[in-house]
Amino acid sequence: MSHNQAGEYQGAILLLTGRINNFDESMVIHQRIWLIQGR
Repeated sequence: MSHNQAGEYQGAILLLTGRINNFDESMVIHQRIWLIQGR
């Protein structure tokens, strides 16, 4: 399983729910995932 795939899935859900505040948290989560991947 890919962490990136799960992150994109959650990001899509956040966009569908229309929660802008949570979208900002999603960006932070993506940055953490990138750091875990070695970027």
